[in-house]
Amino acid sequence: MIYFGFIILIILQHFIITARNNTERSRKLYICLCGIELFLFLGFRSVSSGYDNLGYAEAFKIAMQSSSWYPNPVPWMEYPFVLIMKSLSLLCTHPQILFLASSAFIVYSGMRLIYKYTTIPWLGVFAWLTFGKIMFEADIMRQSIAYSIVFFGFDFIIKRKFIPFLLAVLTAALFHKSALILVILYPISLIRLNKTNIFIVGMTFVVLLLLAPVIIRLAYIIMPMYSYYADSDIAARSFKFGSLIKMGISMSVFFLGIFALNIRNHSDTKFLDTKEGRIYSVSMILILFSAFSYALSFFSGIFERLAQYFTVFNIIAIPQIFMLLNKSRAKSLLVFITCLLIMSYQIVLVNYRPDWNLFVPYEPFWQNMDCVRTSVYYNRLEYIYRR
Repeated sequence: MIYFGFIILIILQHFIITARNNTERSRKLYICLCGIELFLFLGFRSVSSGYDNLGYAEAFKIAMQSSSWYPNPVPWMEYPFVLIMKSLSLLCTHPQILFLASSAFIVYSGMRLIYKYTTIPWLGVFAWLTFGKIMFEADIMRQSIAYSIVFFGFDFIIKRKFIPFLLAVLTAALFHKSALILVILYPISLIRLNKTNIFIVGMTFVVLLLLAPVIIRLAYIIMPMYSYYADSDIAARSFKFGSLIKMGISMSVFFLGIFALNIRNHSDTKFLDTKEGRIYSVSMILILFSAFSYALSFFSGIFERLAQYFTVFNIIAIPQIFMLLNKSRAKSLLVFITCLLIMSYQIVLVNYRPDWNLFVPYEPFWQNMDCVRTSVYYNRLEYIYRR
């Protein structure tokens, strides 16, 4: 499959470019090369590579054919996003330009985050491809743009500059209203990663889980456009089992991060007081929040979407964990086992739960130039409704 071949390619490129010579120059080269490949991979996908892509293609055509810029010709989408579609239609009348433009921004933002906050870039790209980020971006375009904007605001979290960070979140909300939840990233960043705070956060999660029905009703009041998740057939059949697995993965990453931190603290007790330590604390707490969001999605599929805002930070959390294990003899073995388990999970997922995404098998846009649903899409729907 093209998807698994791409994963192998980024690993091979690591061994060729950065494995023996992990300098600033080699890391830049690796980041640029992977960024170009990810852009081509995402940008030239077919509309059949996702449940929502055909809707975006149709919305693009509506915006293009509209004689005016106001009022919003596509009222079910945020107006700034519609303005971008309208502007892009002046350059090219085929909807693929929307996929290319959005992919360019998403990939640049993600690769910039990996470059700035990790020293093991290949693990960040590997996490991008295997923790569901790329499959989400291949389908849920506006939300992917929203968290990509917040990636730029991550700099202000580390620098403790709330106003610029808030502006980044508000800008993201112009493309997807649910991005407003990311305001909580700032207070999260103030939590020091120690046993007491982890216990407090954990107990808070337990209380919130008990209040889950109230939280869900409030979420539907704030975002009524997502109320269909309450009785969605796909949500009822897939989200609970999928959320359980994803919650387990998030918790595994978190506990692995705590294990790595304990090893580091034996040699550097002041690590968490450094800039790198603050970045590490924020990353780990975000992964813990993703596990909590997946737990909430047992009650409603809407939290599956919200969890993605936290899960995407795996692209820096995973490399940071193994960075702390830099002096551990077991590091290479642990990296190998982790990658093997993740790859095995993806293989099982693609073969036994193909309804969870339409990105695999990958279909390039030139196989569907007319932007219609192909056999790839209908085969997946048939699988879903047979279950």
